[in-house]
Amino acid sequence: MNIFAHIEPFQEFDDVMYYTLRFEYDDEEFDSFSEMEKFIEKFKTTGGDIYEEFSTILTLIKEIGYRGAKAKYFRSEELAEALPGRPSRTDFMTINIDSKVRLYCIRLSESVVILYNGDIKTVNGAEFCPNVKGYFREINKIAKNITREIRDNHFILEHKCIRCDDELSVEI
Repeated sequence: MNIFAHIEPFQEFDDVMYYTLRFEYDDEEFDSFSEMEKFIEKFKTTGGDIYEEFSTILTLIKEIGYRGAKAKYFRSEELAEALPGRPSRTDFMTINIDSKVRLYCIRLSESVVILYNGDIKTVNGAEFCPNVKGYFREINKIAKNITREIRDNHFILEHKCIRCDDELSVEI
């Protein structure tokens, strides 16, 4: 079965355009929700510390949107990134050092970020956590394919835009 990740606009701020992914399957059936919408749906009704961590990630997205997507605001996850970044590197707000909620993403430039999905990380090392390892593996595979498309000039980054002559999608 072939699965394609379509890149679609999500939210624009002064300094950053956020995109997200929506999957298409062999039979041209699209997911009803984008990956970022799934992330929001998953956490919007949680309570306590988990909701606070989720809320922090949404605030980070907004603040980064006005400041630029500098590498220091993100947590490196092989070819991809995650939010929240390391607490010591985010100078405009306080981040819980024990934060468990992860939103995986691809930072293509200081103006273009693709938001994906995530979950609650329960053990050290995303690749070992039963909750996030699928997201971690998939976003790294997608990042590799998008990087190849940029390298081969199929996708062109122009300020806050990703341009291509065909569909803005990659096979995963």
